[in-house]
Amino acid sequence: MDAVIPASMVISLSASWRPEPQYNAVYVSGTHSGVSVNVKRAATAGDKPAPDILEDWLTETQVNTERGRNELAKGGNQSVITLHIPLTDTNTAPGLVEPGQLVEVQDINNN
Repeated sequence: MDAVIPASMVISLSASWRPEPQYNAVYVSGTHSGVSVNVKRAATAGDKPAPDILEDWLTETQVNTERGRNELAKGGNQSVITLHIPLTDTNTAPGLVEPGQLVEVQDINNN
């Protein structure tokens, strides 16, 4: 979690759906050396493969597996949520919140 934002700070909120292909397998490999890994989403047939990922630095099983997991996690319908909050100084939470950071909006009053 990069920041916690009180709900009372939120000026505006919007959300939209972004459909992405729902792949369940991907082949990950180094281009010249290393290992090749076929990463498959658990409890699926692995019959909807994403385009292969070939990169120079993919040379170890654990790294390739994680790269494949990240690629598969991008798939399916995703909610894109935009919050507008005031910019606070560095001494006041949450400070500067940058695009792409993971934040939690808390309702302090539990309403």
